[in-house]
Amino acid sequence: MSEFDLDGIRTTVGTTQAPSQTLGAGERFAGRYVIDKELGGGGMGVVYLARDELTGEDVAIKLIHPNLVDTTARQRMIEEGVLARKVSHPNVVRVHDVGDHDGQIYLVMEVVAGRSLRAVMAERMMAGTDAPLDEVVATIRAILAGLAAAHAQNLVHRDVKPENVMLSGTPGAPDFRLKVLDFGIARGLKTGAMTGSRPVGTPLYMAPEQKTAPGAVGPSADIYSVGRIFYEMLMDVPPEGTWSPPSEQRPDTPRALDEVLRKTQAAPRQRYQSVAEFSAALDVALAGRAGPPPPPLPTAPEPATGSGAKPDAKPAGNEEWRGVLRKIEEPGQALRKRLGMKETQRLSEQSTGKLVMWGVAIVVLAVIVATSL
Repeated sequence: MSEFDLDGIRTTVGTTQAPSQTLGAGERFAGRYVIDKELGGGGMGVVYLARDELTGEDVAIKLIHPNLVDTTARQRMIEEGVLARKVSHPNVVRVHDVGDHDGQIYLVMEVVAGRSLRAVMAERMMAGTDAPLDEVVATIRAILAGLAAAHAQNLVHRDVKPENVMLSGTPGAPDFRLKVLDFGIARGLKTGAMTGSRPVGTPLYMAPEQKTAPGAVGPSADIYSVGRIFYEMLMDVPPEGTWSPPSEQRPDTPRALDEVLRKTQAAPRQRYQSVAEFSAALDVALAGRAGPPPPPLPTAPEPATGSGAKPDAKPAGNEEWRGVLRKIEEPGQALRKRLGMKETQRLSEQSTGKLVMWGVAIVVLAVIVATSL
């Protein structure tokens, strides 16, 4: 859709109930928001497209279901909405306002263009094509960046899923835009858990501790959810049942990434405890995956064997010994020439190997003579 993805505001919690107010086109809400149309509804409430008369901007107004807000939770939800307003990041949907109007809790958010990550994943599955690893990683990094900004304000999303991620453009390209939606159910870490002990979130992406101890949920619960999205983007299905290492199914996936994904699904204290820790592990797993191979180790040059060089050419240090041998050999060779005898091969012209052999023989002969005297 071009304006607002309805799946982005659906949350699994209890049953859908009618909000305390039903707003029609042209109706003014909270003294400044003129309703245009209803965009959709879900477990948390109903969302309307409206125009802010004060700023002239289009906004999305979410009316929270009254059955989710009792007397003690009302102020807490407003406080959490105020915390959400402090989250200003390109990868998080901006919360403009939060309040209580005639008993109706509401959130005012920016209107987001694009499609949900769920819609994009479904298209790829129907087409039978895999998302390139670089695009998957770029998407996950953008989600993590948005969550890091929220965690810095003591907010845990608690319902990260493909339906709550809006994107446009190509991941990794200049036109890429991604927004994490629906921080309306996030709880303030400083203010305790939300309504009672009932778990809040979507079962397929919900961390186990959200079901058993909702009040103890921390940032690692969001990391658990991101890990499941990561796996699903690579494998087309969430990591339910038997875990299949992505590297065994996709040749573009390094084996080190298998362990990173597996750790996101570990027990709460064994899981990555922060976005920074998760991101660092991801960097290590992907390091060296791209780029040219490392240069080969240097090797010794082959000896020259062309017509201009002798195969047995040796270091210049040997020439000193050859010069001494030539001086010794010259008188004998001159005498053989005068007598008409054939000139023999000179010792100084022989190969270094033979030269060494003759040297050893001479030394051994000298030792024998010396010991016999």
